[in-house]
Amino acid sequence: MNSHNISETQFVILCTLSRTGPQKISELAEHLNITLSAVTSLSEKLIGLGYVIRKRSNEDRRIVHLVLTQEGEKFSDILLTQRRTVIRDFHKSLTDKERELLTQIYKKMI
Repeated sequence: MNSHNISETQFVILCTLSRTGPQKISELAEHLNITLSAVTSLSEKLIGLGYVIRKRSNEDRRIVHLVLTQEGEKFSDILLTQRRTVIRDFHKSLTDKERELLTQIYKKMI
């Protein structure tokens, strides 16, 4: 992700927001298993780049959601497409036996 000037965790934040919609910072922290302050810090750059905005809840002004912007949606789509291409190319380079072994490893991890 460094070629795009965002970290892997920032990439995960973008993908999570793209998949689930607006999220409270506390929900993202729990999902990523990191602290609230870490999510706040990581999201600052995404906000600065125009990929994410903060939006206060209408019901409870203390609650702040992170929301993906249109630009953020486009950017996350580009990154996901690139990642899928890299993974697909990687898998193509494997022999059948290597793919089978990798599948067994994935199954153990899950």
